[in-house]
Amino acid sequence: MKATIHLEEHVEIKVGPKDEVITTESKGVLKVINPSKSTTLWGIELKADFSDDVDEIPVTNIPHVEAGKEHLVEYTTKNEPSINITEVFDTDYKGDEINSFNKDLIFNVDQTLAFQITVKNNYDTKIKNLAVEKHLPLDTRDIRAIEPYPGDITI
Repeated sequence: MKATIHLEEHVEIKVGPKDEVITTESKGVLKVINPSKSTTLWGIELKADFSDDVDEIPVTNIPHVEAGKEHLVEYTTKNEPSINITEVFDTDYKGDEINSFNKDLIFNVDQTLAFQITVKNNYDTKIKNLAVEKHLPLDTRDIRAIEPYPGDITI
């Protein structure tokens, strides 16, 4: 009898006030599932092989997993930034290229604002289900999005 293993991992990136990546942390749950309806699995040994820039996941030997049950291993790792996020914020947008970095300016409600968020993947592996959130002032109106290539944008 073989166990089924599911791994779900989420990466959290903390970005500082000057758009620098402060920390990157992976949080995950490793599930070892016994699909059998009658047999207990004994002496399960898990070995994880990760690249050098990721800390070891604390997986120990699992003495047993009863029939139809699962054993959960939760983990957190600190690792090198796998993505970089930068933002250019323009408080004097005229329809040309966004190039002013004016995040600290106070603006009135009639100004046209523009911002460009760039996400760069530092690894060769594709990133699935990446979400970037931008919080806008409550009185923001007439929001339009330009779809970048490649990728999608949702408002």
